[in-house]
Amino acid sequence: MKFFEDILNIIFVQKYNKKELNILHEAPKHREVWIFSVFDYKQMKVREMIRYLKTRNDFMLKKNIAKYMSEHVIDYISDQQELSYFLDPLVIPIPISKKRLRERGFNQTHLLAKYFAKSINGIYQKNIIKKYTITKKQALIKNRVDRFKNVKGVFSIQENKKHLVKNRDIIIIDDLSTTGATLMEIKKVLKKNGARNVIAVTIAH
Repeated sequence: MKFFEDILNIIFVQKYNKKELNILHEAPKHREVWIFSVFDYKQMKVREMIRYLKTRNDFMLKKNIAKYMSEHVIDYISDQQELSYFLDPLVIPIPISKKRLRERGFNQTHLLAKYFAKSINGIYQKNIIKKYTITKKQALIKNRVDRFKNVKGVFSIQENKKHLVKNRDIIIIDDLSTTGATLMEIKKVLKKNGARNVIAVTIAH
């Protein structure tokens, strides 16, 4: 697999390589202490990268970013002496509606979550959370309260996967968090169904 990826790196010049990722600004701390972000979304380069990931399924970039995300959260959990609570965690991506999936052709967080899980020896599960209502894009909503209203009650757990959540430590993966409304709504659903500890890791904030 590594040989295959090395060949692809030679053939296709990476748009955002590891050197470029190293100079991006670190994200400020999120107001929700359980949400961890790597890069500062106020930086133009970070904004451009997020937009790129939403339109291009660049697996090499996602693999590099997932490594940054895993190192970031492992450092924090180790500092807080909470690593024992996250042995073999379930790693799940943020879901998107079927309509958006058809339009985009892929969910930009699926591969990110898969690489992240591999980096921390977690267990990747991509279809635990389902979004069954089409909502307005959060980025288009400026008011914080309206963002929370927009995602209220739109997520559920797949009936045949509820047993995977109970008494499990879960890490939610997303590309961007601003207010944290979407992540908080998903955390609420997971906790209601018996999840033990839930944290979220995003590319930017």
